[in-house]
Amino acid sequence: MKMQTLRAILELFEHSSATELEIDNAAMGKVRISRTGSPVAPSTSIPMPVFEATQPPTAKPAKKESVPEEGLIEVTSPFVGTFYESPAPSEPAFAKLGDQVSADQTLCIIEAMKLMNEIPAEVAGEIVEICVKNEQPVEHGQVLFRIRP
Repeated sequence: MKMQTLRAILELFEHSSATELEIDNAAMGKVRISRTGSPVAPSTSIPMPVFEATQPPTAKPAKKESVPEEGLIEVTSPFVGTFYESPAPSEPAFAKLGDQVSADQTLCIIEAMKLMNEIPAEVAGEIVEICVKNEQPVEHGQVLFRIRP
């Protein structure tokens, strides 16, 4: 990505009320810009937003700091997207903490590129941990659920 293009994007972002911007373009690559802290009114001294240029992930993201119980099966996100616990906001969650689930039962939906993808349980068992919150962005390989078979 050319520095001139990046500067223009940062300039537009600085003067907007947006808190996050992600651009994924074959010509430019992938750029994610997010604002930290509370919004600041434009002035002569505008804090620069935090940004990162990334390549497609090659390794799984760092796991949660807690050590999971041995023998648990982790259900991970197959791609980057948004986690949804139910088929619609007014409907109940597919799976809740403590639920007994069967193999291939839908646990959640990951929205990626406007496509809704159902994520099934890999094994039958009890949901012992739900690692993400509804409508939270998730990364490829991120743990979504832990199941005790």
